[in-house]
Amino acid sequence: IHKYLDEIKISDQMHDANATVFFAAFENEEIVGLAQLSRRNLPRYINRGDLAVSVDQDFWNQGIGSTLMEQVIDWAANDWKLHGIYLDVISGNLHAIDLYKKYGFKIIGDLPLLMTVSGRDIAGKLMFKEIVH
Repeated sequence: IHKYLDEIKISDQMHDANATVFFAAFENEEIVGLAQLSRRNLPRYINRGDLAVSVDQDFWNQGIGSTLMEQVIDWAANDWKLHGIYLDVISGNLHAIDLYKKYGFKIIGDLPLLMTVSGRDIAGKLMFKEIVH
């Protein structure tokens, strides 16, 4: 996870608390899990959020992902009053897909190109959770 958690990238996005909020899990002062909820501050998009969650593989199955999901969903529903949250996930990451389903996310589409890692294109799934107030 340390490869992808660049403090400068994170701090650049932290300037607008109405657009991005971060939840971090720590072990011995090291980040071992991170959830980022973002939204565009435009009237057309203000009720939808985009979620990204990462947990260091050494800390899987310890409840960190669940805790991050619970905090994000609570924030989305109660602080931002979002109507729905989108996220994307690598198609083969069944561990993450199961976690997201546990919290009410549904697969709504395929992403033929989610990301490129080491020159290799990786497919993904688009997931969505409706938030009812």
